[in-house]
Amino acid sequence: MDATDATVEMSRFVVVSVGFLTDGGTIRLHLLDERGEPHIVRLQQHAFPQSVNSDNLPGRLYIDDIEVPVRSPQEARLLDSLLTADVHSEWLRSTARNLIDDLIGFVASDEYLEFAAQVDAIRLGV
Repeated sequence: MDATDATVEMSRFVVVSVGFLTDGGTIRLHLLDERGEPHIVRLQQHAFPQSVNSDNLPGRLYIDDIEVPVRSPQEARLLDSLLTADVHSEWLRSTARNLIDDLIGFVASDEYLEFAAQVDAIRLGV
């Protein structure tokens, strides 16, 4: 079992802070799991497929800097956990829910698959 499997088996996350970058849409969610351990979920920018960097592939979903495979069981478990995540504070709730909805909406879409294929083609020089 890799770190992604272990992390997304958590049944409950609490969102403690969020971030949205104007680099093309990177979303960061700072979470605590049931044991109080911190985690960061990140959807890397998904506007510029040509901005390929081996550490941060555009349009990819990461947890704790580990890439979550596209359309994998790990991805499905992580999205389910995000869907049911609690939010740490009332003032953060609306923003966090909007960003989580945006992240889940994109990752669940056909556009996500198409973008991943574009990035892979650029990365592989195809």
